[in-house]
Amino acid sequence: MYIHVYNQKRAITFSRKEMERLNQLIYLHHVNINTFAGVAFNQQSQLVSLWSFCVRGSLDDIIFSSDRELGRNFQATFIKHILNGVQYIHQSSIKAHGALFLSNCVVDGYWVVKLTDFGLKGILHNKMVHKDLIAGSYDSLEDLPRCYLQYPPEYLETIKKHKDVYAIEPTVHGDIYQIGMLIYQILFVRRPFCERRESVEEIIDLVTSSSSPFHPVLPEKSPDLTLRLVSIIQQCWLVKTSARPALFKIIDAIAREFGKQGGTLIDQLIKMVDEYSDNLEQIVAERISRIEEERFRTQQILHQVMPREVAEALCDGQQLKPRLHPSVTILMVDVCQFSELCESCIPVHVLEILQQLYSSFDQIILKFKAFKVENVGDAYLVVSGIPDLPDNLHLTEICRISLELKKFMKTLVVLHRPDYTLRVKMGISYGAVAAGVLGLTAPRFCVFGESVNMACRMAGTGVPSKIQVSENASELIQRDFPEFRVEERGTVILKGKGPVTTFWLLDNTEDATPMDPHNVN
Repeated sequence: MYIHVYNQKRAITFSRKEMERLNQLIYLHHVNINTFAGVAFNQQSQLVSLWSFCVRGSLDDIIFSSDRELGRNFQATFIKHILNGVQYIHQSSIKAHGALFLSNCVVDGYWVVKLTDFGLKGILHNKMVHKDLIAGSYDSLEDLPRCYLQYPPEYLETIKKHKDVYAIEPTVHGDIYQIGMLIYQILFVRRPFCERRESVEEIIDLVTSSSSPFHPVLPEKSPDLTLRLVSIIQQCWLVKTSARPALFKIIDAIAREFGKQGGTLIDQLIKMVDEYSDNLEQIVAERISRIEEERFRTQQILHQVMPREVAEALCDGQQLKPRLHPSVTILMVDVCQFSELCESCIPVHVLEILQQLYSSFDQIILKFKAFKVENVGDAYLVVSGIPDLPDNLHLTEICRISLELKKFMKTLVVLHRPDYTLRVKMGISYGAVAAGVLGLTAPRFCVFGESVNMACRMAGTGVPSKIQVSENASELIQRDFPEFRVEERGTVILKGKGPVTTFWLLDNTEDATPMDPHNVN
């Protein structure tokens, strides 16, 4: 059931005339009229009107709140159903609907439109006037829901005068005006006055004060509509009520525009279902395409922060156990005088500078068989050798990365501080690490071991714009990769290690092609 609740001030009774109106509503039966079940009152200080429930919701939901693209057959059927329902009401004792909004056009499981929520305004207004119900008044027209802009000027004048939406008296001419609004929304899939920037109250003033029709703008490119139908829609919005077209003229214009539907009701329903199915297939295909794009983006991000095999295992939902990797190379990059930078810039600018720096680093690393493990504040950690690379090739990868980063730093122009020279210290170590994924909701790939600590010490005790290499890494470079030039620095005192001999990585004699830093940025 659809229910509409009105708060009572006191117990109410219905007059004979009001009972007759309620009975008239109950005995209305038409395929395009929603069944009125009755009213419940004097319970919990509420009056409740009850209408049959339709499983597909309202036309407002179908047209504006979904991804469905309704075809011409759907549009024609919806409009014809509405016109049939309005015609039945006009010929009945109810005489007029009075609230022809898309939200009051509900759709059942067979795609049949049924008009609902009508015929009660007079009763409700009478009860509000006699203080039986809490009035539906508004302190300001600005508080009115925007759907009331679809009311004809004469209705809006009454609302302005009484500040009560229940004070209007539904008329046939008022229904004709609102039919024009319904056809406009169904055919163009646009809210009335959506192109206007004025407030609700200002638009109401324009509608009621203008001697010429002030109505929604029809799109310049109407979707294959004849001038006859466009003219009928505009005539529905005329200020002079008697100049609005009769209902049979609108029905005739729609029939000429869309043609008469041939075949039985079942044939028409099958056509509509086929059209709906085609539309659903298109929606499903678009959704699948979006999901694939998002999946690809997610994989790309994961591959940048953890090894490909680990990322794919995580995507497949596998549990990953920590592993020992006996031979990896680690690079630690440390921003020099970071605290000084933080003191001289506002926090937002600091973040933007780090974003500029680290995103450029990320682009450089993508060209090599390595990945960034993490960056915390001014520290940036890169690992190569997970998964295993043969013949210690991970050492050459890290050496190339560090030299590329060194070149890039010489050309970097710092955001917000173009006069400031940003420098980094880099440290390289070689050895074994334990690696694994920590956490479930926000999994992170982490590496632990003495080699990680050594890389941190190499960066921490280094010199700005230089690359310090541990002794074991230097021995491998000189033995297996002579294209890289290293130079002994001497003895350095390391925390927890004491005096240790370290080396500087100078350059790569085989690399004569300079990097284009602008492409990286």
